[in-house]
Amino acid sequence: MTNIEIRADDARMIFTIDIFGHAGFANLGSDIVCAGISTLFYTAAQSFAALDDCGYGVKVQYHIQDGEAHLRAVALDGVAWHRLTEYAEVIMTGYSVLARDVAEHVKLRVESW
Repeated sequence: MTNIEIRADDARMIFTIDIFGHAGFANLGSDIVCAGISTLFYTAAQSFAALDDCGYGVKVQYHIQDGEAHLRAVALDGVAWHRLTEYAEVIMTGYSVLARDVAEHVKLRVESW
């Protein structure tokens, strides 16, 4: 089971994704559910970093290790936060679909959205 926790703190303009565990849909290295989770995570990290590259003022830190992934994005102003949350909604939709369609392998928890 993979647990995905997504948090958005409007007051501090911080968005986080924390992922723990393996989906267990198939063997490690062949698990399409884990691949989907990882793809969404990397898409979030690269999309948020691209916002900073475009001058929006978004600072991103992330790391992945076996069975865990963590991302923290901080917007430096309200305009950057607005753009960041637009991107984050798309990523959250992807995780929501996985949690709905393969609920026995993915659990999603969203706070302050």
